[in-house]
Amino acid sequence: NFCGQTSLPELLALFFQADLMITIDNGAAHLAAATNLPIVSIFNCTTPKRAKPSAEVSIALGGDLPCCPCDHTPDSCPNGRRCLTAVRVEDVLVSATKLLK
Repeated sequence: NFCGQTSLPELLALFFQADLMITIDNGAAHLAAATNLPIVSIFNCTTPKRAKPSAEVSIALGGDLPCCPCDHTPDSCPNGRRCLTAVRVEDVLVSATKLLK
């Protein structure tokens, strides 16, 4: 976990040295896509159809519930915040393994 610990050039250098990135939907995922780093992106209630990193070797998980995308706060969610628990650890491991082969 390098959150907040690198400058932008240092982050890009890490991407060139890494074998895989597991991340949430964020700007760093899109920067990593520019380096063609394999990426597993975890979306909550945003939609990967609209915001998935453009790398050829990326897998987007989540964001596919009927209520997504939404504009609720976590406290006002009518669906019990299912989008925050919809992606399981097993889903991430399967996706990561597929990208690393």
